Amino acid sequence: MKREVPAGPRDVKCDVCKGRKLKAIKSCLVCLASYCQTHIRPHYESEAFKKHKLVNASSNLQQQICSQHHKALEIYCYNDQKCICVVCMGDQHSGHNTVSAAAEMAKKQEELKIKKRDFTQKITDIGKKVQAFRKAVDSHKRSAQAVVEHSDRIFNELIRSIQKRRGEVRELIRAQEKKEIVQINEHIQKLEQELSNLQNENDKLGPLLHTEDNIHFFQNYSSQSGVYLCTTSPRDVNDLLTFENVDKSVSELNSQLVKLCEEHMGKISKKGEVKLSRTIQTFTSMK
Repeated sequence: MKREVPAGPRDVKCDVCKGRKLKAIKSCLVCLASYCQTHIRPHYESEAFKKHKLVNASSNLQQQICSQHHKALEIYCYNDQKCICVVCMGDQHSGHNTVSAAAEMAKKQEELKIKKRDFTQKITDIGKKVQAFRKAVDSHKRSAQAVVEHSDRIFNELIRSIQKRRGEVRELIRAQEKKEIVQINEHIQKLEQELSNLQNENDKLGPLLHTEDNIHFFQNYSSQSGVYLCTTSPRDVNDLLTFENVDKSVSELNSQLVKLCEEHMGKISKKGEVKLSRTIQTFTSMK
């Protein structure tokens, strides 16, 4: 007993220890008492105690006992969806569909295990999507930057009269980039919220899967047994727009403008300027 751990402020104390109370490791639903490692030994060694129901040390033993018949609540009633004692079975629960509370808890815990696996898989899948979208954002930014730089090189070769158009094209690319990134970031936030919700639901299942307290389990089971529905609309990374067509159009525009400048060098008429403006407008409307 000297080697055993004294009971702390939050520990369940041994009901047999005199003086210094040791930490209880088990509680007996028949004796309605808690025992330390030393005083629990008769329950394992004596035939008189071996039929007693032992659970992990609990400070709420009264919740395990029927208040009317003072018997252990070891039966689960399907009709009333609660734990009852053996006397209750022949009394107000006569004719009801009943089963061992331990067996029913084991069954429910198996259901929760399946649900926990589903949550874990969903967490993994959504986590992968979040990472994929984050990589897509970086790639999207690099793609947009590459097109902007290419556009700069092309427009720098043109005469000053189309410098304004170069700015318009640049703004178009940036606007499209900003629009796409805003949408992606919003989708990432939704996925991360979905991930957080699933993680919270998943974390709540852990204590229920490891409890031996029938009452605590069924008091909390119903709130955790519902199916969590994902609300985020599906979207794939491949749905992102690319700037390949913009890049190609800018190159084609460069060739056309060079040819146009050679043909009308120093003589660009108003009509030619209108045609050039239409060409720029056609390019800026491409995605």
